[in-house]
Amino acid sequence: MNFFEGVTTDNAELRLADGTTLQLHQQIAPAGTSVTIGARPEHIELGTEGWAAEAVVIEPTGSETQITVRIGSSTARVLVRGRPNVRAGDRIHLGVSPRYLHVFSTETGLAMTAEGA
Repeated sequence: MNFFEGVTTDNAELRLADGTTLQLHQQIAPAGTSVTIGARPEHIELGTEGWAAEAVVIEPTGSETQITVRIGSSTARVLVRGRPNVRAGDRIHLGVSPRYLHVFSTETGLAMTAEGA
């Protein structure tokens, strides 16, 4: 699981410690709440918009490709089917469906439900 720790904003974003913001599909907690979001590598998708990332390592593994990415100062793993046209150093965009985004209280480590859910 990839984890990103930050503080929620009032614009449905998560602001990481390095200032990087991750746009979320919905407000997951009141603005100013410290949360950790998690997403499994197979639930992160390549796209034309979404979280800006840099591909660092590309590892073809049979029918899938593992991509190590850098989002701000954080590192994450992405698992995609097939052979995407991505090379180390490329700027790419990532997305995670809200149903696959896990939200935890950074303070307690307990799972949270999205605000209003």
